[in-house]
Amino acid sequence: MEPDRRRQVRHPVKISATLVAGHGLDRMAVAITDISDAGAGLAFRPSSPLHGEIYMLIPDNTLQPCRLVWHQDGRFGLSFL
Repeated sequence: MEPDRRRQVRHPVKISATLVAGHGLDRMAVAITDISDAGAGLAFRPSSPLHGEIYMLIPDNTLQPCRLVWHQDGRFGLSFL
């Protein structure tokens, strides 16, 4: 198993959120599985490839810019910008 290279410890959570991509035209429901101040782990099956600017809309109506760091089998890692 590859060592964890995260800058901060992520805390397990179960939060529903929305990924916004494609200049706001693509929206995907996601489950946040873990989170820190620097990034988050997500579980979902994208209907289209993730590319370009990505934002995560979380339940308190915060729109967080982020970038895709890794993905594997329906799990994704995002770094907050």
